[in-house]
Amino acid sequence: MACPDDVELTRFLRRELDAERTRVLEEHFDECADCRALAFALASGGGGGEDQKALPAGAKLGRFVIDEQLGYGGMGIVYRARDPELRRDVALKVLRVGPTPNTPNARDDDAHARLVREAQCLAQLDHPNVVTVFDVGTHDGEVFIAMELVDGVSLSAWLQEQRRPWRQIAAVLEQAARGLAAAHAVGLVHRDVKPANVMISKQGRVKLVDFGLARARFDH
Repeated sequence: MACPDDVELTRFLRRELDAERTRVLEEHFDECADCRALAFALASGGGGGEDQKALPAGAKLGRFVIDEQLGYGGMGIVYRARDPELRRDVALKVLRVGPTPNTPNARDDDAHARLVREAQCLAQLDHPNVVTVFDVGTHDGEVFIAMELVDGVSLSAWLQEQRRPWRQIAAVLEQAARGLAAAHAVGLVHRDVKPANVMISKQGRVKLVDFGLARARFDH
């Protein structure tokens, strides 16, 4: 089966899924080390969202200075931040991964290494339809990814704004598909492609975003 997205993982941990779907996911976790790690991160309160402590305006992660919180999801909190060295605004996604009770250090180190490695892979991807990654690092036990700040709306919001001609919708989806194909070409599988993770800038450029659940294919 395909790996579950962060929403389904959260529903699984909250026991909101039916018995059959729960059984299927449990069997999947037996085979997929990545999903086990992600499920534990969410269960431990380290996966982001409302349980993750938000950083105040003015806080620093590396050279980046937090401006405001833009949103949160199952894998972390996204901020608008300032890069004073290059004098530009960025989207800063902060992901927290917690240790396991039995292996308090090994699992934490493995999860951090995986997230950093995959972010570094994404940083090597230069494509007009994939959000640009500027930097990746760690700070106080958290992994952060500094990305291009897309000034626009999600595909979900864009579709709701007005009735769109099918050709216009197809053109947007084509751009998103090109970005996805470019990610696959360098060995990255997004695993959470949905309208909320496709951004359309004010200039009409389509950007695939939120690779927080990405998996490097060459690791499996």
